Amino acid sequence: MRETNPHVWIAALRASQDDFARLVGPMTAEQLAEPSYHIWTIGEVVKHVGASSALFDAYLDAALAGSAPPGPDAFAPLMRAWNDRAVDQLKSDALTQSERLVRRYEAFTDEELAHLRLNFFGIEMDAAALTMFRLTELSVHVWDIAVSRQPSATIAQPAVDLMVDDAVSLLVSRREPGDREFRLGIETTSPRRRFTLSAVAGKMRLQADESHPLDGNLMIPAEALIRLVYHRLDPDHTPHVSITGSVSLEDLRGLFPPV
Repeated sequence: MRETNPHVWIAALRASQDDFARLVGPMTAEQLAEPSYHIWTIGEVVKHVGASSALFDAYLDAALAGSAPPGPDAFAPLMRAWNDRAVDQLKSDALTQSERLVRRYEAFTDEELAHLRLNFFGIEMDAAALTMFRLTELSVHVWDIAVSRQPSATIAQPAVDLMVDDAVSLLVSRREPGDREFRLGIETTSPRRRFTLSAVAGKMRLQADESHPLDGNLMIPAEALIRLVYHRLDPDHTPHVSITGSVSLEDLRGLFPPV
């Protein structure tokens, strides 16, 4: 993880939460029933944000207590409780729950942040990593809603600046390339970064620029790279990119299933 200061991550989380509140707060029940970019309606995305906020609250409890996080058995009753809410109540509760979670992060002392630790599905996480997971969840789903209202919408820049170094490489490492093998040089803008995306021996990696021979190069805005690995870079929502070599942009889209 390049950025280890949790306060930087928390500030980006606050920006995405404010975007979520500004976007969803004025919406009517009819607007919530409209489709988002995701397979869900806008209301279903809002519900997911609210339910996941409650779940992250439980993760923070576990991190403070030094205990194991809630397992899958905790998910079903939580979702039932959110599914039972009427649309207007659901929106209000989701906004409140998500805001409460961000304020909880903001209220942690430096000492508390230094001692936050959680084994999250086999990944040892500190305060910065715990905030990263919430930031990626929230900022991508805010985009799912925003782009349904404004096709030119982008993921918030404070989130992009952090996610491009950490969240992207983590998600890439959990994908499988099948029989494909390649090394693709990637150069991003806003912020400027150089990576190598490798698919070798059935594993994928996104790492800092390496000296291996490359099968091609991709020049792409960092925000678009994030949406690529999150399966949100369809042709209608793709900015100008340049790709050369044996791997096409469509090939890359096929490597990253919906999340």
